Amino acid sequence: MKTNLAVLFFLILLSPCVSAQIKIPVKDKLDKLKKGADVKTEVKVPDEEKVSEINSTTNNSKVSNTNASANPTTVMNNKKNLSPFQNENAQSGFKDEKGEVVIAAQYDRVYPFKEGLARVRKGGLWGYIDEDGKTVIEIQFDEAKDFSEGFAQVRKSTKEYIINYNGQDFMETVQTFQFSGIRGIMSVMVNNKWGLIEEATGKQLTPFKYEKIAYFAEGRDLCWVVLNNLIGFVDKTGKEVVPPKYNATNNFYDGYCAVNLGAKATLNQSPSGGKWGYIDATGKEVVPLKYDEVTTWFNQGLAPVKLNGNWGAVDNTGKVVVPIQYDAVGEFPSRGEAIASVMLDGKYGFVNNMGKEIFPCKSEKKTIWNDYRGSVVVNGRAYWVNANGEEIK
Repeated sequence: MKTNLAVLFFLILLSPCVSAQIKIPVKDKLDKLKKGADVKTEVKVPDEEKVSEINSTTNNSKVSNTNASANPTTVMNNKKNLSPFQNENAQSGFKDEKGEVVIAAQYDRVYPFKEGLARVRKGGLWGYIDEDGKTVIEIQFDEAKDFSEGFAQVRKSTKEYIINYNGQDFMETVQTFQFSGIRGIMSVMVNNKWGLIEEATGKQLTPFKYEKIAYFAEGRDLCWVVLNNLIGFVDKTGKEVVPPKYNATNNFYDGYCAVNLGAKATLNQSPSGGKWGYIDATGKEVVPLKYDEVTTWFNQGLAPVKLNGNWGAVDNTGKVVVPIQYDAVGEFPSRGEAIASVMLDGKYGFVNNMGKEIFPCKSEKKTIWNDYRGSVVVNGRAYWVNANGEEIK
């Protein structure tokens, strides 16, 4: 019998990536991530009013370079060797190498200075001070991390940002994902759009324009992307090998993938309607998109297809090998004799990969092929047949 297509359409929309802890990009990474994000300068801290302003802007301008501190070219150094200490009231501050108090114990918690700034917590919120004890970035964040290469990651309410030494030019990052089994490539969301970057260098591989990015497929060479609710594929260099134009797709298997145009679906339901065919790894449509149903993959060069209520099988050039005349066609086995079960008018038989019916549809029970022989039941008697349809004694 036929095998239903395991459609990945809504798996993609639900983002089947492996979640990873967000890493703070170094300066070069941040510069690339900010391409396409319109961020206002001269902003002291990211309050809710500014967040709304940023989210309402367009996404096609570059970060302003008018403020030198917005894009630091040098990393700040710790000029004083200050160490955290805690007093008898569990309040924290900093002392110098001689043990003298330089910054009074007035914080609930402090961390060592990194790049000239220390993150401190007071009243349940975080901010940053310099080595003179001056608050340079207001204490207002629910979470904050140390500075690294001129930038730090902070969170205010449900929003996450990357800020510079002055708290300026912050950018909403939301989240990042690392792909299971794929080293060095990361999926990143910027302003609610996804793209790919090289994790080590921060090199931007794709624009940040996709609604979703799923995992890399067979051979880990191609990755699903969703744009305007249509599915396509990009490779590990970020090239759109298959432009997003399909309503549903399956996985690549042995270099081929079932794709659909015109399918419709609701959440938690498989797509219905539209026409199915197959593409190769270059995006070429090798089997025309004209079939009502197809199976997941090719086995031994053949894939069952359904057209106008009948089933047959095509090869990977689109040629019909098994005539489209059966009520059902099973998948060809992945090894052994290339023979599949077929059904017509409630009876079962076998066809080979040349389209020849080696055993007519007369078995009273479903025929099953096992490596080099197949089981049949005729007139109540069960027996085995070989690849020529002859009974095995």
